[in-house]
This record gives sequence, C-alpha cells and structure tokens, in this order.
Amino acid sequence: MSIDYLINTITTKRNTMNKNTSDIHSKQAKINSNNRNIMDYKKKITASKSMSTIKSYYSKIASLEKNNESLNKEISNIQKRNITLLKDITRYEKQLMHEQSVQLDNNVSNIIEEDFAEMEVEKIEFEQAVNLLCKELKKDGLNTKYGKITDIVNPGKQGGNGRVLFGVLNKQDVAIKILFNSNEDKNNRFFTEFINVFMSLQKHEGIVEMYLYDSINYKGHDINYIIMKKYSGNLESNKPDVNYENLIKIIFSLLRIIKVLHEKNIIHRDIKPANILIDDVGNLILSDFGIAHFDSEKYDYTGHTVSQQYLANRKFSAPEQSEPNAIPAPTMDIYAFGQILQWFVFGKVHTGNGRVELSTIIQDVKIKVIDKMIDKCIEFLPEKRYQSADEILNYL
Repeated sequence: MSIDYLINTITTKRNTMNKNTSDIHSKQAKINSNNRNIMDYKKKITASKSMSTIKSYYSKIASLEKNNESLNKEISNIQKRNITLLKDITRYEKQLMHEQSVQLDNNVSNIIEEDFAEMEVEKIEFEQAVNLLCKELKKDGLNTKYGKITDIVNPGKQGGNGRVLFGVLNKQDVAIKILFNSNEDKNNRFFTEFINVFMSLQKHEGIVEMYLYDSINYKGHDINYIIMKKYSGNLESNKPDVNYENLIKIIFSLLRIIKVLHEKNIIHRDIKPANILIDDVGNLILSDFGIAHFDSEKYDYTGHTVSQQYLANRKFSAPEQSEPNAIPAPTMDIYAFGQILQWFVFGKVHTGNGRVELSTIIQDVKIKVIDKMIDKCIEFLPEKRYQSADEILNYL
C-alpha cells in the first residue's frame, strides 16, 4: 500500500473515532441530565398530594429511564465500533511505519506497537465494563461485607479516574467511588488513598469518612471501589455567600485540616473547591487523596506517582507541581489554600501580577490582614511562602 493511502485511511478512521467519542460524551451528558430530572421528579412526588400529578411524575420518570436504557445501549455499540477502529488504525500505522522505513529494530518496534494497542483496547473495554456495572448496580444494588447497598442512583458526577454513585447502606446515605480508568499506578493510588486515610485520618474532623475498600469481578475485570459517607455537596457547587463571616470560616476550617495533614506527614497536592465537601451542617470536609504524597518513612503504602506525571489541577496547584520530579512540600498545599480564598471572593484564581484584593469586595477593617496573608501564600517561589499552617495561624 502507498504511504498516501495509509495516511488518508488512518486520518479518516481517527476522525470517525473522534466523532464517535464526541457522540458518547453527548449521550452520557443526556443520561446525566435525565438522572437529575428523575431525582427532581422523585422529590416532587414526595411533596405532592395530588394523585393525578403523582401519576404524571411517575410516567415522566419511566420515560426518562427508558430513554437512559436506550442511550446506554447506543453508547455500548459505539464503544464496540471504536475498539474495531482502534485495531484497524494500529494495523495501518504499523504498515505505515514499515513503508517509511523507520530506523528502529523491527521486532522491538512491533512489540511496542502491539503492547500500546493492547493497552488502549483494554482501557476502552474496562471503561465499558464500568459503565455497564453502574447500570446493573442501579437496578440490583451492591452486596458488600456490611450489607446490601440499595436505592443506587447516578448523580452524574464523574472525574477523570472515578465514577460516583449514591445509595443507602444500613439506612445510611453513602457514596460509591468506582475506579474508572484502571492501570497498575491508579490501582495502587486508589488503595493507598483508602488505607492511609482510613488508618491515619478517620477520626479527625474535616476529613472524608471512608468505610470500605473492595473490588468486584465483572466481565473479566477486577473493578475496585470505595464506600464512603455521602455529603451534601462541595464548595464548588454549593459556595456560600461571599461575606466576611463565611470567609473566616473557610480560612480557619482549611487551616485546621491542612495542619493535621502536615503533622501526619501527608501533602494533599490537590486541594481545590471540588475536593472540599460540605456536610449537612455546613462543615468543610477535605476529600480525594488520590495524588497525595505519603511520607515513606511513616507509611508502608505510598502510591507514589511515576516520574514525569503532572499532578493536580493547574488552576489551584503550585507552579512547581508542573515540574518533573518536584519534591512534595507543605508549601504546595499552602499555595492552593491562598488561591481558594481568592477564588471564593472573585470566582477565579489569581495569575500574573496585580492581584485584585479582597478589600475591593468585602468591607471590614481586618480584611487587609487577610489580603497580606494571601499575597504570601501564593508567592511564586516556595521559599517565600508561609512554610506551615502554624505560621499562618500565628500571623492571624
């Protein structure tokens, strides 16, 4: 085959695959929207006293659930087509490499290409298995060592590595965090997150409560999950009113949590509004220790990320976290703490020079003290920041 033909064929198949992936995301977004509507209708049923209205809500719920079932089938079929496309692309790319006479040992090159293709296929198959499992759990529940989790719903929350479901276990509301992208590194970190938080932080206020780590074999895949307490929301989606009292509450709540972590030789490295949960009485709860650094001298399980891997959210994480092999330090969490305060008042973090001060929004004689504190927290150079939570508390 000619090089031009191979390039055109690969490009066409990749475009088709990208279009399929976009279609999957659109359908998943529709499912998430349907689930939110279903939850709203269930709440309205509880509040309504009109039988005709209740029947109407049940009819709408049934229609939405039927639509979700159809969408899930469509997603499954598209994912199967993507697997076939990926195999074709891999085959054509290998032929293209041969035609271009790549200056590599052919045997080694073939092994690398085959391994890469196999990893990509396994990833797609694993994600497909997780999606199907979530669907079955909503229907049949989840049997655990502590009993059966029932009334499982999908709130539409999904991060890059985890899918979250809500349910009821022993009459208590719980969240099920399912590992969505599985490889050795992520499995290691998922287990490390649970065991270290469960053993070292479970009794401390402001730390997410975790109950159980387990796995389920589904369609040939070992899918790991963590059962934890369900919270009302997070700081990103349930931000309190911007005023001096709420600002002070956030400051001292986060400082107390950060102080505990650092005393336990833990650097979180991903403190951001989405990872700060809120309980029923408005207390802040820090969650998601998936990329936290656990000192190997204090912890048997560290789950340390492989070198060259970028860590955390670029908006809130310290600049040095983008550097390969950056040494974890408390100043990383202190930087994030300062950016969260800036975000709380203005809805965005500070970058560059000329930070807009909180005093332009919040009128209080003490706000200048907090502005000065934020300036030092978000210094570009780690050595110019506060070096500990205690140092900030002493300043305040």
